[in-house]
Amino acid sequence: ACGGDGGGAPDAVADGTGPSDPGPGDTPPSDPGPGDVPDDPAVPDAADPGAPDDGPDADVPSADAGTDASVPPGVFQVLDLTQVGSVRGMWAAPDGTIWAVGDGGLVLRSDGGDFLPAPIPPAAVDLFGVAGDGPAVFVAGAGGTAWRLDVSGWTDLQAPTAYDLMAVAAIAQDDVFFVGREGTILNYKDGAWDVQPTGITSDLFGVTATAAGGVHVVGEFGGLLQRQGANWVRSQIAGPGVTLRAIWRAPDGRMVAVGSAGTVLLHDGLSWKQQLTTETVSPGRTLFAVTGLDSEDIVAVGDDGAVIRHDAGKWRMVTVAGPYNTFADLRAVAGAVSPDGTVRMVAAGRESAGLERVDDAWNDRVMGVTADLHGVDVDEAGTAVAVGERGLVLVARDGRIGS
Repeated sequence: ACGGDGGGAPDAVADGTGPSDPGPGDTPPSDPGPGDVPDDPAVPDAADPGAPDDGPDADVPSADAGTDASVPPGVFQVLDLTQVGSVRGMWAAPDGTIWAVGDGGLVLRSDGGDFLPAPIPPAAVDLFGVAGDGPAVFVAGAGGTAWRLDVSGWTDLQAPTAYDLMAVAAIAQDDVFFVGREGTILNYKDGAWDVQPTGITSDLFGVTATAAGGVHVVGEFGGLLQRQGANWVRSQIAGPGVTLRAIWRAPDGRMVAVGSAGTVLLHDGLSWKQQLTTETVSPGRTLFAVTGLDSEDIVAVGDDGAVIRHDAGKWRMVTVAGPYNTFADLRAVAGAVSPDGTVRMVAAGRESAGLERVDDAWNDRVMGVTADLHGVDVDEAGTAVAVGERGLVLVARDGRIGS
């Protein structure tokens, strides 16, 4: 979903047109709805639906931000574990586990119940993408962040870039693609990095990679990059004013890309075609994420409560039941079908907003821990361990919480 200045990444430059707008480009021009953060009047073009989403909003606190230094020692602070901060990316593993990442080093996982914090990540940097294969999970983030989580814990893969990495896709545990600012594409294969020249300097936001379907990347100026052999070939699949935010591939090869101004594109195996939707806002709300259960049941989400579903050959705006997150700025969506056939799909976004699809309705979802906690202890180093329902064990250290 979005970049940021975390990790000291330089300002992105889009094909020599100058620095990208550092403002909150993901803020819709319409009424942001209850509880949202108003636009910053000092930031130009904040309402431009095609402007890049250049990072977590300056006035929205990040999750896991640590203890407020202004609070005197010995004073209690309330930590609400249902308020996780802004979610920027999600991925559903084949076993049905849904992972979410976001601001301030936020990493959550859900096996069907609460979204529990993962083991504490290496640093509190902003994270934008997550994907995996088998027991390995990879995350991408600000300042060239590329981490791997497996049974042995977290590993910093030390990506050879300082640019924000916006998305990640795994063909296999030892073959992973990261994409990001300034046309960056990195391939982590067999334990080594391969920096892949693209010939462009525009920002890249979405990637899909499979052994059967190859690797496809989308980003600014309506472009798509496809890997052909050792080269990357660029195609113009949308207007140059469109920023494509995400791409998804169905098992049968159908692909969908979404982006600014409500843009939805579908590849039917032969060519990319613009799709008509029942969007009623003009210009259309920016779509930041897309996923599907199969080639017919596809969902895209975005600004101001936008949820679009492809069903029976048509793209329809879905009514969000809410009531609290009806106008949420959604940044990520993931879905899976459990072995018993139960369909589960979750969307999330800024300020801990979450929705879950129940049958065909989208209802409010708590994106954090709701289980009761029953005991806590703290060691001499200041690490706290809390235990609760259903085997829940949480660790708190230096103001960050993990499991």
